[in-house]
Amino acid sequence: MAQVKILVGGKPTTDNEVRPGLFGELGYQYVGTPPPRPAPRPAPRPAPRPAPAPSGYTGVSIVDYLKSIGQASNFSSRRVLAKQKGIANYTGTSKQNTDLLKLLRGF
Repeated sequence: MAQVKILVGGKPTTDNEVRPGLFGELGYQYVGTPPPRPAPRPAPRPAPRPAPAPSGYTGVSIVDYLKSIGQASNFSSRRVLAKQKGIANYTGTSKQNTDLLKLLRGF
C-alpha cells in the first residue's frame, strides 16, 4: 500500500504519523490499521458417487436388475430405493422405474 505524504507544520510526513493526532482531535482513539483479511477457503468438493453394484444385466427392467444384484425387488423396496436416490412420491410408473434403474446403474 502506498503511503500518503501530508504536510504538517510545513514539513512532509506520512499519514501514519498524523492519524493518531487527527483521531484524537475528533474524540477517537487510533489503534492502527487492521490486519489484512485471510484469503477465502475454497468450497469443499462433493463426495464421489459410489460405484454401482456390478451386474451383467443390460435390460430395461428395474425388477430384473434388482434380482440380478441380489436385492429385493418388491414395490416397498423400490419405494425405499427411490427415496434414497431422490425420486419423490414414487408410485412405480414406467418413467420412475427407468429413472431409478439409471440412478442405480450410475448413468
